[in-house]
Amino acid sequence: AKTAKNPLYQGLGPDVISTEEIRAGQLDSQTTEDMIHYLWQQAQKRSIPIKQLIMENQVLCGVGNIYANEALFRVGISPFRPSKLLKLQEIRELSEALRAIVLEAVQLGGTTFDGMYVNVDGFAGAFQQKLLVYGQEGKACSRCGNLIPRKKQAGRSSFYCPHCQI
Repeated sequence: AKTAKNPLYQGLGPDVISTEEIRAGQLDSQTTEDMIHYLWQQAQKRSIPIKQLIMENQVLCGVGNIYANEALFRVGISPFRPSKLLKLQEIRELSEALRAIVLEAVQLGGTTFDGMYVNVDGFAGAFQQKLLVYGQEGKACSRCGNLIPRKKQAGRSSFYCPHCQI
């Protein structure tokens, strides 16, 4: 757990999931509700694109580029939408998706594309087999069949479906 006494953790947002949730293998409903309200408050203050907001460590820790792309696709939100324009229900769905995706990725050992990153038993992560949008540039969307583009956003690649993500 992060502690205010350690200067390395000062200024960081909350973890998207807790160590306790990882150990239990399930998400705590109260923590989910807290995250929804926290993310809603953060989104209302900012007009930056939602993908940038959820990837800012000062806002939320544990959401990397892969998981941000996947969560936004899962709930049908464009990575380019201004944060403060999202409705509370959209923030609710996004918070739930982020938490579920990160937990699933942890349970599958993370995301490994080249097999070089392995756990203590020598096994690579398997979440990359579940990716629906990240790294799928030029491939058909699994929902509508339109092609998935890739666009640079704040120095990172955003993969999205222009038809499914509004």
